Amino acid sequence: MRDWMQRRMAGEAAGAPRLTAMLSEKTSRVVQGGGGTATLIVKNEGDALLTVRMIATQHAWLNVRPIELPLMIAPGAYALVAFAISAARLTPGEYRSEVYLSADAPGKTAEDLRGGWFKHTAEIRITVEGGPTSNSAGNKPPYPANAPNLPVGQGCLMALPMWLLLAFGGRARRASPLPGRDL
Repeated sequence: MRDWMQRRMAGEAAGAPRLTAMLSEKTSRVVQGGGGTATLIVKNEGDALLTVRMIATQHAWLNVRPIELPLMIAPGAYALVAFAISAARLTPGEYRSEVYLSADAPGKTAEDLRGGWFKHTAEIRITVEGGPTSNSAGNKPPYPANAPNLPVGQGCLMALPMWLLLAFGGRARRASPLPGRDL
């Protein structure tokens, strides 16, 4: 009896679902400032129907692509869960995030959420690679990095039109479309 209880707690009893989750690729590679995708394979290795009612991520750069929940996975079957990766604000390097799944399958590493639901955790790793740089070829960096810097502040720029107006006696002159005639 005790052995059966231990197997039941571990999700190995007959008639119980058993969740396993793994990435389709070990590490996803994305370019800095760009984006990509990652796919999590959620498999039911148990003998009963597996229900996944919630999927959440740890970091803002990793988002679950639209998916209809709850996921109902038959014994021996699997479901693909896609994630969007945004490297817009990430610097080159390696990153790790956790994905949380709430399912009706107990497991050795699952956290009991009460009421028959368990929190499973999967890991997603990405590598952000530096984007293409034109400096490596000896060229100037792209605009606006090579734009000229004005040594005046905004207040000075506002005073410039007033100075021009005063310098020319306060009269504005427009050129006529006909030569030799001012308006």
